Amino acid sequence: MDQTKDKLANAEKIKRALEKFVFDDEKQCVIVFESSVGNLRAVVGSRKFTDMGPVERQEAVWEFLTKELRREDLVQLYGVHPLDPQEFAVDKFRKFSSTAVSTFFYPDARRASEGQDE
Repeated sequence: MDQTKDKLANAEKIKRALEKFVFDDEKQCVIVFESSVGNLRAVVGSRKFTDMGPVERQEAVWEFLTKELRREDLVQLYGVHPLDPQEFAVDKFRKFSSTAVSTFFYPDARRASEGQDE
C-alpha cells in the first residue's frame, strides 16, 4: 500500500473510532485531516466535552483511542482537538493549521467548515 493510501486508511480508522467514542451525541462532528506532511490531526465536536476541562478531554479521547486502535494506526495522528458544540461552532479548528482547510480528507468536512452544511 503506498503512503497516500496508507494515510487515507489510517484517517478513516481514526475517524470511525472517534465517531464511536461520541456515538451517543447526534450533533457530533468528526473531522480528520492532514495537518502537515505525513501527519494527521482530528477535530471532534461533541456535547460529551461540555463539562470537561482540556486535560480531562484529552485523557478521555486518548484512553479510548489507545484501546480501540493499534499503535500503528495512531502513529500518524499528531493531535486531537476535542471541542464542545460552542467551541466547534466558532470554527476554531481553522486556526489549528494553515493547511487544514485545503487538505481535508473528507469533503463533507470542508462544506461544514464553510458553513454550507449544518
